[in-house]
Amino acid sequence: MSTISHLIYLFVLSAHNLGKLMIKIGRALVRVSALSLVSTGVFAQSTVTLYGTMDTYIASQFSSGTGHRIVEGSGFSPNSFGFTGTEDLGDGFKSGFILEGQPILNNGTLGQGGKLFGRQSLIFVSGDFGRVGLGRQQTPARTFGITYAASGWMSGDPFANLEFAMGSAISAGMNSDTVGARLSNSISYSSPTISGFSASIIQSLDNGAPSFSTGNARVSMAGLNYAAGPINVNVVGSYIPPIAGSQIKQMDYGVGATYNAGFAKFLVAYQLKRGYAVNAAAATTGLPGTLGNDQLLGGGVQIPLTPYSIVGLSAAKLRVAGTHRGLRQANIGVPLSSIEDDAMAWSITYTYLLSKRTQLFAVYSRLANDALGTASFTSDMRPVPGGKSEILAVGLRHNF
Repeated sequence: MSTISHLIYLFVLSAHNLGKLMIKIGRALVRVSALSLVSTGVFAQSTVTLYGTMDTYIASQFSSGTGHRIVEGSGFSPNSFGFTGTEDLGDGFKSGFILEGQPILNNGTLGQGGKLFGRQSLIFVSGDFGRVGLGRQQTPARTFGITYAASGWMSGDPFANLEFAMGSAISAGMNSDTVGARLSNSISYSSPTISGFSASIIQSLDNGAPSFSTGNARVSMAGLNYAAGPINVNVVGSYIPPIAGSQIKQMDYGVGATYNAGFAKFLVAYQLKRGYAVNAAAATTGLPGTLGNDQLLGGGVQIPLTPYSIVGLSAAKLRVAGTHRGLRQANIGVPLSSIEDDAMAWSITYTYLLSKRTQLFAVYSRLANDALGTASFTSDMRPVPGGKSEILAVGLRHNF
């Protein structure tokens, strides 16, 4: 294991061992907040905000020469519809909540497995110490995945989609509602920014019997960020411990940097997954002798052509362990599971602001698998082994 990987391993392992400490911190903060309310003798006025993003596109998809046209949502960014509220508790403390769902505009249903508030549902206490949250929460891995989706178009971004192809827990999306973008039944801590540095950790907790199962994974994640002027550096790690009949041991690391040169923003990121392969989607036992490292390298540039338009270019290369070729990723279920092999993907995007809240977008993306791989941009159109996946789309996005 390299020095960098070893340091990240220690970082993530420390976060895993901090689970009980975080619970104690949360309890202490609740007591402090209660005392704060008594000392001030007043209750400040709460504020509640309605917000969201609506995104729909028309696309032509192709896999190994077969294609079809679709109307789909959550293209440039996931659809969301939510409420957030905060209240000033006095003495520098605040409490608040977030309830956020994911409407599917093309058919009127809900994403995230049909959960009403599947994207986020949490309550938090914040102050000079940072923020502690409880509930279903977004992870440092999601933040990392979005930051380095250089094309800015989630459904066709090379880096984001090859994260799925390698079965990484560090992704902008959701892997079988267990690891990746969100954790249910979790406690999190986000630090304040000190001299450009900030950190965050999250730990999923036990919830009934069986203690941990599909939909309630036991996962520890941690992120460390540094921002100074035009430079941003991000490190993230994830640990999935083995639980018989539920999940397979896996470690994920990521490191990336962005640089805003004014005329363009440059991004580069590297990820490593150390884990097992399986022979069927959602299998709960890793195949003996398949422990190995999958590696992903990606980069891109975002170029503002005018104050209203941006062109994004990105590419990513996946190299899987020899013991993983021709098999499937651990801890990944239907429909995201695919057969692993090396892959290369690239994308070009164009966005145009019609107003402060509304933009048009267009994208062309292409993904090529090596001999055994079936990775693709859309899970409903897998190519033949060694085939290609392409998507050409235009759409409209509105924020409120």
